[in-house]
Amino acid sequence: MPPPADQPPQDAPVNDSGQPRQPRAPRAPDAGDTAPARQAQQRQADARAQAAPSQWAALEELPALSFMTALAALASMAINQLVVPGLGTRVARELLGRIEQAGQFAENLAVFAGLIALVASLWSVWRGDVLLNARRRVMFVVFLSILLREVVVATVLDRTHTTREHVYFAVGAASVLCVMVGMRALDLANSLLLRVIAGFATALPLLCLSTIVLELTSDVQLDPWKHRAYETLQGLGEISYLGLLFASFPLLAARGTTARQLLARAAGLLTLVAAGYGLRVAHQALHNDFAILLYHAQRVGLLLERSPALYALPMCLALAGAASALVAGGAARVQAATATLLIFASGYGPRAPGRLLTMTLGFILLARAIAAMSKQANVTRTGRD
Repeated sequence: MPPPADQPPQDAPVNDSGQPRQPRAPRAPDAGDTAPARQAQQRQADARAQAAPSQWAALEELPALSFMTALAALASMAINQLVVPGLGTRVARELLGRIEQAGQFAENLAVFAGLIALVASLWSVWRGDVLLNARRRVMFVVFLSILLREVVVATVLDRTHTTREHVYFAVGAASVLCVMVGMRALDLANSLLLRVIAGFATALPLLCLSTIVLELTSDVQLDPWKHRAYETLQGLGEISYLGLLFASFPLLAARGTTARQLLARAAGLLTLVAAGYGLRVAHQALHNDFAILLYHAQRVGLLLERSPALYALPMCLALAGAASALVAGGAARVQAATATLLIFASGYGPRAPGRLLTMTLGFILLARAIAAMSKQANVTRTGRD
């Protein structure tokens, strides 16, 4: 027998009072579910996708006067730290004076060209460089401004204005900048070689900063534990520096079989032989003075007493790889070669404001090159898939 019309079926849902449960009204669509909102979100995503490649491609471009800074820094290091002290009284005073003038000109050119290149990097970061996020961008601008001020004071004004505290302040600012860009490069690196180079590029300024902190203590030479810690950090930093030079060779060396790539290989081999022969002749001619000149040029001392010639291999490989990359071409590879030349010309743990400037520029260019190479590898892998 069917139930009365005013009673619900036995299997119908009821509420707590026994009355039949009313069906829910259909949910009104949200504003985000409407077609215009979905179209606006799609347009924003397309705009971001179109802007991202252009921002990443901008990392491949060298900032203004970066390559000129590298060449001038190399010439300054070779003339002021090697040629002039090595010649000494062996040449006429007039000729030595002309060489010193050439070295001073190269040093000033490296400083002023480096200032322009760093200002260009500062503007690129402030404009929204994808290498750093917003918080790191502000820190980058602050520490770079500190470094630029110290360099300008030491270069343009009288050198008496540069005190020991100013030097430590500049070294600290430069080290923090290099650590920041090195950590970002380590995050973006997508291959083992790039991670190794980014790791060395992060550890090197971090160890330099640690030695500066120990130098600020008054009893670092008297306390045996602090002195041992200082020597350990100094040695690890030097190993990181030599490892960075050594690892740059497989990154920069040409590998193709085209005519230009073969020419790049020949240029790298020629540079390797010429640099090795030059160091060998200098070692034979200067004998014990060679270690002193090498220390003033590169500020390395871990193996100087045992065998200064052991430093020849990573230095010659770095120069050979840079020459090969410059001939082979490619925006990211050329930028990495320029960065290697700047880091090599600055030496390990520099204290002079001009060399601090070129070192910082070198680490910034190296981080940009690693980011660009990683992005290129990702795009190539995605295209193959």
